[in-house]
Parts: sequence; structure tokens; C-alpha cells
Amino acid sequence: MNHFGLSSNLTWLTVLALLTLILAGRQRSSLITSFCLYMINIAAWSFGYSRMVLATNPISGLFWGRFLHVGAAFIPTMFFHFTLAFQTDKYAARWRNIVRLGYGLTAFFLIVCFSPLFIPSATYISWVGYYPVRGPLYNLFIAFFFGFVGLALWSLGKAYRESTGLRKTQIGYALVAYIIAYSSGAQVFLPYFGYRMFRYSLYGIPLCMCILCYAVLAHRLLDIRLVIRKTLIYSVVTALLTLIYLGVVLGLAWFSQEILKLSSVVSYAVAAGVITLLFDPLRRKIQRLVDRFFIRESLDQVLLREATNGFVHEIKRPLARIGLPTELCIADLQELNAGERSVSDVVPRVLQRLHFVLNQTTDAGNKIEAIREVSDLDGKSQDHLDLRKIIRHGLETEHELLQRHHIEVHADLGQEPLELRGNSRQLEIVAANLTKNAAEALSALAPGMPRNIEIKVLSSGETLTWIVKDSGPGIKSEHAKYLFEPYFTTKSRHGMGMGLFLCRQIIQGHGGTISVQSHDGGGAIFEIILSRR
Repeated sequence: MNHFGLSSNLTWLTVLALLTLILAGRQRSSLITSFCLYMINIAAWSFGYSRMVLATNPISGLFWGRFLHVGAAFIPTMFFHFTLAFQTDKYAARWRNIVRLGYGLTAFFLIVCFSPLFIPSATYISWVGYYPVRGPLYNLFIAFFFGFVGLALWSLGKAYRESTGLRKTQIGYALVAYIIAYSSGAQVFLPYFGYRMFRYSLYGIPLCMCILCYAVLAHRLLDIRLVIRKTLIYSVVTALLTLIYLGVVLGLAWFSQEILKLSSVVSYAVAAGVITLLFDPLRRKIQRLVDRFFIRESLDQVLLREATNGFVHEIKRPLARIGLPTELCIADLQELNAGERSVSDVVPRVLQRLHFVLNQTTDAGNKIEAIREVSDLDGKSQDHLDLRKIIRHGLETEHELLQRHHIEVHADLGQEPLELRGNSRQLEIVAANLTKNAAEALSALAPGMPRNIEIKVLSSGETLTWIVKDSGPGIKSEHAKYLFEPYFTTKSRHGMGMGLFLCRQIIQGHGGTISVQSHDGGGAIFEIILSRR
């Protein structure tokens, strides 16, 4: 058996399984897009590698040896580019030129990979199959590959050290998976220098894909939420058990006939009896494992906690505003009932307050619906919107807070509609949260200091860049990297740490990005990039 061909076939099959899981989540973001493109190139490499080592002649071996390097040329740069997405935007920007250099080298190797200067021929190696012969430029490719993969693993390790909570768990699984994959896959370069590969070395790559699949299912790697029904998982388990059942029956039947010399009827009866005794206990054990790791204890608890906290965070403020007007209405009606106030004096006030209460309850209902729709990323809940109206609605929602702290808002939104596709209720949550956070930061300034919020939207082709800048105290560098993580807050017991996390989920659900940085004059700048489509 050629284990190199089998393990590389398993690699591209497990990559397809991982991509299927990601697409089932229906989320769209630049992080997920870069990861999928990276996975596609791993699939192309592994498919080409399997065809090469299983080739029957040198011409076919040479073709597939050159073909697999089309995928391999992208792998180091795309891996490094993907790992930078786990870092702060400011940190990632420092490596932008290195990423450009990587893609430039990728383009170079794509041009020369079918040249004799890169791979002049293929030779047959008895223990592996056909293998390329390295040309003068191939050593440069090896240096490029290990250089960028090393940078990527170091970057992923840095992100792991600096993360907390669920994000740390997600990155930890990815780091372990890729250390296994690259320490295993790096051995493919040994035959180029006349060294023998370990027969089972490449099985580490499909193992990496299985670890990543588990991380997607159980820990929402890449922030992917999968709605998985128990019936679906149990159906898959039942199918796997059926395959195992058939395999064991055939194996026991062969053993009974060839080794024990029993008749075929007796052989199959023995095999069926053995598997019947084992099947039900095995099914129950696997069902318990599925419940434990994928349904109840892992997936549901994480989703339930974040959904509950997001729900509470968004509706507690409109509901809290209802209390005082309601108490004033009761007080007015009591005075009216006691004859201390006239009907003409009380009724207009009560009507005004009841209208306010009705508006707040409607707002709370809209927020509940918007949070429910965060998982609806297939476009059904998206309409053509005007971003100017959404931003103004966010300012109106926080009007009382802005007035109380004497904050001036300068909104440069132009005169033309800023059209895009999206969910208005969700984007209004983002607008209100950014305004509220800026106002609360400005409220901490000493009296007499300028308290300004600047909002502007830049339109460039198919994208809108939404910028919110304040003159507050800014963001500490040690806090910036955690700002969009769930439950992180600088407001002590007064904050839940869900506002900016929810904003990020909404923006990523719209296929956009959100980032933050402190500016030289003090204060913070939030930048959101959204596609018009």
C-alpha cells in the first residue's frame, strides 16, 4: 500500500469536509474568505501530490509534480496572511509589505514552476513513487516556504499568548493543528535531498483538518456558528456505524471461511451474531460522545451564553428608560384622582410619556429581532439602506446621553444617499453602541475639556468607510487587542463587555470589518468598512 498516496487523498477529502462545515455556517468575512482560499490551495497541493506518487510513468509524474506546486506556491503566503487576521490591525499593518513580498514571490514561482529551472524532470523512487528532481531555483522555493510558514506559526503563537477566553481556545486548537500539519508535511522535502520519509508522516495533515473540524463544531473557530440538529449528527453517526458493521461482517466472514474453514452460511451467521452483540453498546457510547462534545456541553452552552448576554445588553437600556416616565404617569394620575390636578393639566403630560414608553418598547422589540437575525446571513433579512439614516438614528437614540455630558457631534455625511445592502436594525445597534461608547469615554474628561465626536463616511467604489472619532482619553494599548472580545470591559461592574463584540458580529455578518486605534491628539478612532452589495 502506498501510504503517501493514501494520506494525501485523505488530506484533500478532509479539506473538502472542513470547507463544507464552513459554508454550512453561512457567515461571510475577510477572515473566512482568506481561510477558505488557503484551504483550497492545500487541497490542490494534496490532490496533485497523490496523483504524482501514484503515477505510472515519468511524464505523468513530472506533470503532477509541477501541478502540485501551483497550490504549494500559495500556501506559505496565504497561511501567514491568515494568521495576521488574529492580530490587532495596527500590528498586522506592520507586516503589510512582507505580505506583499510573499505574494510577489508566489507569483514568481507560479511563472517558473513549469520551467526546467524549477523542476527539470521526475524520477522513480521505489519507496514513494515518482518524485520531482529539483532545479537551480528550487532551493529558493524551500527557503521561501519555511520562512513564511515559520513567521505564520510565530504569529499564531503570539496571538495565542495575548488572547483570553474563547478566542484563546480557538487559536490554541488552530496552533496545535498546524504544528502537527507542518511538522508532518515538511518531510515531503526530504526526498529532494536523497533522504527517506517516514511512511506514515503525511497522515498528520488530515489529522490537522480533523482537529480544525472539531474546533469549528465545538468552539466556533473563525466565529462560525453552526445550527446543527441532533437528527443530522445522529444520521451521520448511524451511516458510519453501518459502514463499520458491513466491514466487520465481511472481515469476520472472510476469517471464518479462509482461516477456520467454515461454510459461507455459518461464517456469515457467526459474523452477524458478533456484530449484533457489539452494535448497540457502540451506538450508545458514540451517541453519548456526540451529546457531550457537540450538542449539549460545548456548542449549545457557548451559543446560549453569548446570545443571552447580547440580548440583555441591548434591551436593558430601552427598558430602563420606561421606569421614570411610568412612575411620573402614576404620580400624575394619583394627583388627578385626589383632585389636586386638573384633567387638562394631566392628560397631555400622560399622553406624552405614554408615547415615549411605547416608542421604547417598540425599540426593545426591534433590538430583540435584530439580535435574532444576527445568525440570518443568507440575505433574506437584508434590504437596500441609506447609511446616513442609520447613523442619524443612532445619534437620536443616544440624544439624552449626549446632551447630559455636553458633547458636540460633527457628522459629515454629505448630501447623497449612502446606499448599501444590509439589516437596518442590526446596523442601528452598531451606530448606537459606537455613539454610546464615545459619549461614555468623553464623560470621564475633566470639566472644560473639549468633548467632540466626529462622524464621517467615505465612499470609494463598492465600499463605504464609516469613521467615528472622539476626543476622549483614548484606548490603552494593552486593552486594544481585547476590545472586540466577549465579556471584556473597562467599565468594571457597570459594563457587560458585549457591545463591541456584538458590533463586530454584526459587521462581519455584513461581510465588513471593524477596527480601532488611538490617535495622537487623544481619543479613539473606530473604522468600519462595508460593501455596498
